[in-house]
Amino acid sequence: MSPTDHAQLYAMHDQARRFYTRGWGGAKDRDVARFFAEVERRGVTTETFSKYQVGYAAPSWTALTNHLRGLGYTNEQLLESGLGMKTSRNTVVDRFRDRVMFPITSAAPAGELGRVVGFSGQSLDPRAGAEGAPPRYLDSPVTPIYRKGEHTFGLGSMPELDGRAAGATPVLVEGRWDVLAVTSTDPGSFYGVAPGGTALTQHQANLLAASATGRGLIVAPDEDEPGRAAAIAAYPLLRAAGLHPDRAPGVPGHDPSDLLGQYGPSTLAASLRAAATRPLVAAVLEDTMSRYRDRLQWPEGRVAAARAVAPILADLPPGVASWQMNELASAHGLDHDLLMREYLAVDAGGADARGRADSGEPSTQPLTNRASAASLTAAAYPAPLSGAPSLDTAPPATPAPAPATAQLAASGRRLQ
Repeated sequence: MSPTDHAQLYAMHDQARRFYTRGWGGAKDRDVARFFAEVERRGVTTETFSKYQVGYAAPSWTALTNHLRGLGYTNEQLLESGLGMKTSRNTVVDRFRDRVMFPITSAAPAGELGRVVGFSGQSLDPRAGAEGAPPRYLDSPVTPIYRKGEHTFGLGSMPELDGRAAGATPVLVEGRWDVLAVTSTDPGSFYGVAPGGTALTQHQANLLAASATGRGLIVAPDEDEPGRAAAIAAYPLLRAAGLHPDRAPGVPGHDPSDLLGQYGPSTLAASLRAAATRPLVAAVLEDTMSRYRDRLQWPEGRVAAARAVAPILADLPPGVASWQMNELASAHGLDHDLLMREYLAVDAGGADARGRADSGEPSTQPLTNRASAASLTAAAYPAPLSGAPSLDTAPPATPAPAPATAQLAASGRRLQ
């Protein structure tokens, strides 16, 4: 088949976005009710829901494909766009069925909106994710205008445009609903962004850095082991993009969407604001130290641990490095002079010292400049907020303000 030009693919995706939000993808009333019940459960405000242009794909095999054919698009174009898929009978049907539809937009310069390049759809089938059932989330396939690792959900959207204009801080989360939850909580202060795939890529980190210019970045992962691991894995990519991210403390077993839906916007907002004094690097350093925990009773183990964290410390602003060294010395019984010596060895030796720190060979760099060490230590980094530890245990549930989704549905609001 002849390739479809990018302009036609963008136009097809915009038509699909309109279809999913105008009449809710041709769905019947009972299916629309299920769709809005899911939105209501999440606690997302009507304004946020509308600005992200969230839609619904009806449980029909050909609702969208028939609509696009009526606009003149061919089966070949439906397949190339990823909006259609071929069956075993060689017919072309809708890729997305009975799903909440999140449009993925391309990143855009400040003051501009991106173009819809793909979709991520959450199944409303209660069996979704189980063997033999539809996947819980289904994303657009690779097309000439879309690759997961090159796009995010949130950048290029109206909430990002509004957030940047208001000086809001971007918040990196894992899921689509988490993006809406963060923005719903306080759109003047925060807006959510999620990777296009399951893990952050360097390209996405660079896009985040462009969006976050001068306003920093908060990482708000799911509060479980995979979430913590994802946040730690994202750190070197974010640092390579020039960011010094903070980490929002969460509630065990919950993600940002849970905090909004179960505990209300005040709890999620408190989590995001508490991130201001919790650099993500602290979690990265603790993760590095955990590899040496059973060896810290021996001098060799303490030296190895100090050399492992030294390159991470050397990558930080001096005040932050000093504070983190104090924390490591206090929490793990490491000698502060040892940490400082390895830190200065990396800082002074550059790549050679970094390689030595990673290799386990002894450092020969003495701590000769006591004045510079004292100056470094004097540059304090603020301590965590005293009330923040309460976020480490689940707070009592309080009813969240009910979003006006019923009003939205009744009004027949249709995105243009």
